[in-house]
Amino acid sequence: MFFDDRTRQFIPFQGNASIQVLNCINELEARPLAGTDDAMEPTFSPDGNWVAFLTSSSQMTKALLSNLRQLKKVPVAGGQAQTLAQGITPGHTELEWGDDEWIYFTSVDSLLRVRSSGGAPETLATVDPARREIGFFTPQPLPGGGAVIVSIPTNRDLTDTRVVMIDLVTRQRRTLLEDAGITRYVPSGPGADRGHLVYGRDGAMFAVAFDAIKRELIGSPVRVIDGVRGLGPRNASFGFSSSGTLVYVPDVVTDVTPAW
Repeated sequence: MFFDDRTRQFIPFQGNASIQVLNCINELEARPLAGTDDAMEPTFSPDGNWVAFLTSSSQMTKALLSNLRQLKKVPVAGGQAQTLAQGITPGHTELEWGDDEWIYFTSVDSLLRVRSSGGAPETLATVDPARREIGFFTPQPLPGGGAVIVSIPTNRDLTDTRVVMIDLVTRQRRTLLEDAGITRYVPSGPGADRGHLVYGRDGAMFAVAFDAIKRELIGSPVRVIDGVRGLGPRNASFGFSSSGTLVYVPDVVTDVTPAW
């Protein structure tokens, strides 16, 4: 599920199917968006008026190198889908539409971005075997648009992950965290220059204060929640709204007995 708390809209988890949007204020049923058949990785624009998504070059959605993908966007109010980029090599592809009007995404071995109005994709980084890098996960631009953070697995079974910040001007990298997991930057409030990097490791959630302008950690990580499902280098069953509200799936198995 993908939620935009600014416009009270969400996209129910749909796998590889058409995108459906539900406005929590004035709609009781989700509306399908035309032109989004076999859509993957949908994400809202910052103003909630658009949805960006990926499509496959064939009916087969497996991440084969020959099965290239396209990046598109479609108006939430309805209308024709627009193609922003083509020929994206599949991998663990993820999208993030930044406040700087760039859409950040990953391919099998690269971190890229493209203007939300379309154009040629710009490669920000490629996998460096000398640094034991396997791929790029969950890109997220920092406030101000000068840098992006990304989680990078460093072994084949994806059990070791470092969190790296990439300067969008110089392309220089700086490691922020080692032995972490999927990481998100959460601002302390609207327009705040400081916030926290939140990540999962060994079934627990950790947070460390972070100055997004100086681009440096403040203090040491603190263990904040235990028992969150799917916390690790590749999966993270948690998310944050733009106002900083945390939503997560507890790591609890519940037996359900049908009643007739």
